[in-house]
Amino acid sequence: MQIINYGKTPEGIIFSDLAALCQPAEHISTEFLCDKWTSVSYETAAVSGTMLSAFATAAPETVSLQPGLTGWYKIYVGMMDNPANRAYLRLTDDPAQSVLVPSNETVPWTWWKWERFQESFWKCADMTGQSVEISRRTGLTTVGCYIGWFRFIPMSEEEVQEWIKEEQRKDTKRLFATCDMYSVVATQAPQTHEEWRSIIENMKHSDVDIFSLDEDIVPDDYVNTKFGPKYSFLSDATRELELAMLKKDRALYDYLIDAGHESGLKMYLSKRMGAKAGASFPYDSELPGREFGKAHPELRCKNRDGAWVDALSLAYPQVQEYVISSFERMAELDCDGVTLVYTRGIPYVLFEEPVLERFQEKYPGVNPCELSLADERVHGLHCEIMTEFMRKLYSRLQETCKRLGRRPLAIHAYVGSSLQENRLFGLDVEEWTKEGLVDSISVYPLAIQERLEGLMQEDHPELIDLEKYRKASRESFHKIIHRDVEYLWHIKPEAAKEYVEMGKKYGVKVYVDLLDRLRTSEDYVADALELMEQGVENFSLWDCDIRAEVKAEWETASRLGHIEELKSGRFTHNAAHLYRILQIGGKSIELYNPTWMG
Repeated sequence: MQIINYGKTPEGIIFSDLAALCQPAEHISTEFLCDKWTSVSYETAAVSGTMLSAFATAAPETVSLQPGLTGWYKIYVGMMDNPANRAYLRLTDDPAQSVLVPSNETVPWTWWKWERFQESFWKCADMTGQSVEISRRTGLTTVGCYIGWFRFIPMSEEEVQEWIKEEQRKDTKRLFATCDMYSVVATQAPQTHEEWRSIIENMKHSDVDIFSLDEDIVPDDYVNTKFGPKYSFLSDATRELELAMLKKDRALYDYLIDAGHESGLKMYLSKRMGAKAGASFPYDSELPGREFGKAHPELRCKNRDGAWVDALSLAYPQVQEYVISSFERMAELDCDGVTLVYTRGIPYVLFEEPVLERFQEKYPGVNPCELSLADERVHGLHCEIMTEFMRKLYSRLQETCKRLGRRPLAIHAYVGSSLQENRLFGLDVEEWTKEGLVDSISVYPLAIQERLEGLMQEDHPELIDLEKYRKASRESFHKIIHRDVEYLWHIKPEAAKEYVEMGKKYGVKVYVDLLDRLRTSEDYVADALELMEQGVENFSLWDCDIRAEVKAEWETASRLGHIEELKSGRFTHNAAHLYRILQIGGKSIELYNPTWMG
């Protein structure tokens, strides 16, 4: 994050007296009213004016700034350096609003979020005849909107041509982005298709090639009737959130897929592969689950000690059919591919009756429940079952596309941190790529291990003592199934190299995901360069709808497809700037803030 020289006025044309310049004036007040923007004076060493302010409980009407400019400009936006600050901006010619949120990385202390402005790059545009619309959405959001200024820097003809040339490049389209539609509802509260289109608008001017939308919110058997005054939820927001989720329908996906295609994106639909019967307390109030899972508890996974696990097992043909049918419904839409998210919903198969029967056929007299998941005999059989499912899914999708007279769907899979870690839970990714069952994969920093220390039989230390296992799982804090923290937010270089070599061998494109979701520009570049040393040339960005709002970091993350520039050190980006506030709302906070310890 770059800190600007406080005594230097930044270049360009600055519109800082927004409360006086924006129209209609009747939508702006000096008082804190629920239906109007509030005018608040501010002063920094470089910029002074009146900002537009709307608290989380306010619902002001849209206002617009008419800068009266002609020609191309780089546009920057100054917002209070507060993560609970979300602006919806739109130029006259834009098909939808852009969403802007300040970086969370710059606010180490609570007070600071009200004591600084952060200025971030928004976009380049021909401003001839254009105004800027400023909105705040209401509904589910718990954030306000605090905008101080807009800065327009004129672009030379050479810069304009370079911008246009960048927009037309294909060699940099190396990013796979996902969108958790649930979080969009929770943070943006879109009420119309046009408001939903903001997630597409935020992907523009980026290296994103494929944008995958989570389709798991509209299955046929997702039903919740627990609404009304007699039912309680975690909060009013979660009640409204569930209602909003149930309003998502095929028409919305048709609209977003078309909008993505208009923006030059390949549009995929994602499904989280864990077939759950429902969420656990307290989230079961807002995530009631699927009717299929509720109706068939006998099709759940079963642990080695006989305990039921609330995940449907893909060892059962009925569950396979249930999951495959959801992908067949996706094929009815004009999407370009489907994403199988295997990093959400583990386990997929454990020790159910069909598994035990097949195991006995292969290894008579051996009890698989006494063998660890790391035993080749156990996870080898799990991999066989899951690969059979993948073959069936691939075949059915081919048949469905042919029946519908549409182009074949590409198949993308999100998988865990290493090939061997995946196999422990039945995911034989190398076999899938070898057989051509997937066209591309994303490697996600997830590794789950089974810890069995102290749980083995004394006479046969290679076998699990099921009584000890059962006791440990119920009576102690022994975490048998454990997420390996070494993998959190980071893919090990040797694992990345293994995937890259596999991809080259079988002609499958490999993306490596860069978590966590909110990171600094410096972290993005450093991790990308480290992975590129292992041959990685494509990156995926999980929950990209959240990342793209934070322009300070998105300006870097969205251009990580520029691998040649990264390798050569020629990679540049528009840095964000911080401005310390000296006076706000008529109160001086230059040296002492009167609110401290108030």
